[in-house]
Amino acid sequence: MDHTRKCRIKVERIAKKIARKNADIFFLLECKKRDLIPKGLRIQNPLRNTFKTTYSENLARRMSKKLMSHLTNIHYRSRAKFRYDIEGTINLVDDRQLQGDLRELAKQISTNEVKGMILQKEKKITQLVMEREKSEISLPPGATAKSNKSDIAVANLSSKTLTQSQIDVLSLNLKFCPTQKLDPYVLAGDADEFDRRMRNKYHFYDVNPQIEASQNGNEITEQFINKKPKKNIRWRAPHGENNNLDKYLESFHNQINATFISKSKHLNRNYNENLTKEQKKAITELKQEESIVIKPADKGGKVVVMDLKDYLEEGYRQLNDSVSYQKLYCDPTKEHTKRLKKIIKSLDMEEDEKSKINIPSDPSLGRFNLLPKLHKENIPGRPIVSCNKTITEDISGYVEKHLKPLVKSTPSFCRDTTDFLNKLMNVNHLVSGTILVTMDVSSLYTSIPHKDGMEAVERSLAEIGHPLKKSIMELIGFTLTHNTFEFNEEIFLQLQGTAMGTKFAPQYANLFMHHFEEDFMETQILRPIFYTRYIDDIVMIWTHGEQSLKKFHDSINDFHPNIRLTMESSMTAVSFLDTLVNIEEGRIFTSLYRKPTDSGKILNYHSFHPVHCKK
Repeated sequence: MDHTRKCRIKVERIAKKIARKNADIFFLLECKKRDLIPKGLRIQNPLRNTFKTTYSENLARRMSKKLMSHLTNIHYRSRAKFRYDIEGTINLVDDRQLQGDLRELAKQISTNEVKGMILQKEKKITQLVMEREKSEISLPPGATAKSNKSDIAVANLSSKTLTQSQIDVLSLNLKFCPTQKLDPYVLAGDADEFDRRMRNKYHFYDVNPQIEASQNGNEITEQFINKKPKKNIRWRAPHGENNNLDKYLESFHNQINATFISKSKHLNRNYNENLTKEQKKAITELKQEESIVIKPADKGGKVVVMDLKDYLEEGYRQLNDSVSYQKLYCDPTKEHTKRLKKIIKSLDMEEDEKSKINIPSDPSLGRFNLLPKLHKENIPGRPIVSCNKTITEDISGYVEKHLKPLVKSTPSFCRDTTDFLNKLMNVNHLVSGTILVTMDVSSLYTSIPHKDGMEAVERSLAEIGHPLKKSIMELIGFTLTHNTFEFNEEIFLQLQGTAMGTKFAPQYANLFMHHFEEDFMETQILRPIFYTRYIDDIVMIWTHGEQSLKKFHDSINDFHPNIRLTMESSMTAVSFLDTLVNIEEGRIFTSLYRKPTDSGKILNYHSFHPVHCKK
């Protein structure tokens, strides 16, 4: 009796242990199913107080999940051991009937005990779910969401509640590229296209018989004469035209096949995912959300989330300006294409020059979109027209090549920050009362009347006696008057100015401003001692007092009916581009300047871009 009683007590004790293991396994599996991590298994990010980043947070979370899976396996092994122990204890009893009773007792105890334990575990799961819901960020319109304390990258202007996973994935920036598995068929197609282009490149050039060899005989310089290309863009030059080219392409294909295509399965297994499952799910959720629009900010690098209705309202606010835009009720692309072909055919230029101007075989309308200006009141949108695959894309690029040299030769032209700093080096010994001034032309691109803009370009072409002046002016005129685009499935025509997105737009605006400021300066007695301009941003140094500066600003705003400039001035410091300009003791000092809206975001190193893009 004593032996049977001891076995019974031991079976009860082991059965309770099995119940606890079942409850623990239930809890961990439910956490995994709901994407929760118990507090005791959360690995704290050791960089949280110094160099906290989204990647380090995700890394700590992944390690926590691995630890949770490891603990689940430990519980499974412990439960198996307890079941083995309980069966061994029962077998110590000789009476078969008593063995059956002990097994039934163990089952009953385990079932009853586990019920109460699971209730406690469910309460814990509920607490974890509530804790996660509290951590999801919901911001009112105009507020800024942030993925962590040190990295403000997302501005949520919508009425939608963003989860932490959605904010994390958006804070990676819209240029972030998720890991892509190698597709051997796509790679083989790309290699074949490279082969075709290389052969065609060689085929469409004749080697000049005069080949200059260097003294050592190893280096050879070949001069090529351009031929007219075939009209069939899928045509491939035959093999055998150049033995060296054939050997190179054969080696190229062999290397691609040996390195990538034949080992694609192995390479794909070794790729590390750069997004978590939660982030991938967040991307899918954001794609399916039709009530919002996600755009990059106009300046600063932030990602902006807007309500679709607010985005459309801002778009129509601008497009309803009857002076600048006109709504069309049918797609004029075919008619415009025919007109352009006639213009190109009638151009006064050589056929080889005409062949540089191509028209897409299946042209499309431009796409109008807005970039939110977070740094301005009421957050207006900067209008951008994507001209990719439009009938004006190629002629705009052709015109741009001819206008660029003209812009570089203008006195006030500023190429970039380095050019600006080099120009400032010539300024020294400023008098007391010197004022630093910056001015900004409001909506320059859309404010230039076609007549005035074309006159400015024609003046610049005439000044150097450009041989293609007439043809270039015809192409510019066509581009300006045939800028059609779609917005919200409606078609519009731009009546005034040029669209941001047109390739020659910066050069066109630069030449207009060059002649505008040149003509204006001739009417002024008092002029700045330093003046330079980056498209529509102007910086100058004024030494004639505040009253005369105000008169100068009023005069420049009255000089042209469409051009309005805002002005900021200071006797100590102003910002221009990414430079802060200071005056100290009559000397100019400069330092790096970042706008308040700058998020400081650059391409994330873990983006699936080529390595050279991240160096």
